Amino acid sequence: ADIVCSVEFSPDGSLLASAGVAKQIRVYPLASIRNGEYDPEPVAAAFIHRLPSKMSSVAWSPFDEGVLTVGDYDGVVAQVHIPSGHLIADVDEHAGRRVWSVAHSTLRPHLCASASDDGSARIWAGRGLAEASGVITLPRRAAICGVSFCADDEHALALAGADCCAYVFDLRNTSSPLQVLEGHRRPVSFARFMGRDRLVTASVDSSLALWSLTGGAAPTLFRCYRGHANHKNFVGLSVRAQDELIACGSESGAAYAYHRAWSKPV
Repeated sequence: ADIVCSVEFSPDGSLLASAGVAKQIRVYPLASIRNGEYDPEPVAAAFIHRLPSKMSSVAWSPFDEGVLTVGDYDGVVAQVHIPSGHLIADVDEHAGRRVWSVAHSTLRPHLCASASDDGSARIWAGRGLAEASGVITLPRRAAICGVSFCADDEHALALAGADCCAYVFDLRNTSSPLQVLEGHRRPVSFARFMGRDRLVTASVDSSLALWSLTGGAAPTLFRCYRGHANHKNFVGLSVRAQDELIACGSESGAAYAYHRAWSKPV
């Protein structure tokens, strides 16, 4: 089977998009699952769209219904209208280097970001990636593995770096990071906000970390989480802030869930 690199629920939870090395976007309906029905048969894809390159990341637009943003192995960021298959836009601004992550702001309409092996995160504004509104580079020009907006602060952006650090930027001034989170021993693959003042990071050192970002002080490590196996691949990271839950994959083939208060899986 072809490797699936990214999966993402639509904003209303009715669809699940997946993409990977097969160069296809597959979108599955989730109505039966949401209704609590059990069907032993595999769910067939409602939409299948083929793009020219392998894909590494997908993110639904929270403001444009049916629009999916895609990052690929060749440095292209594209937007596709899933119901029609129409290619809305594709931009090639990452020097042909893999786009590891794409993300949308849930607070600022049509604002999205892409992070790449070329050592930059690019900010896109307007419908259809119409405006390149900013470029962020890390202090050591390290590859950027993940990008995430904060759902509680429209100006906050987090980056996960291959230099073993995570960074928090203020979008009003991206010349230097507000905070640098140092502590992982290997590249940081994901960074996700847990509310305005906390950030969760994942690394290929087989650990997750929860950081306190209070005020302008230096970030502090609140807790480290271990139990899953992650030495090579990006195994995902999801945060449910209202329940203080953290989930990730594992190279053992299992999924793991952690609670903010405990270092071991629940």
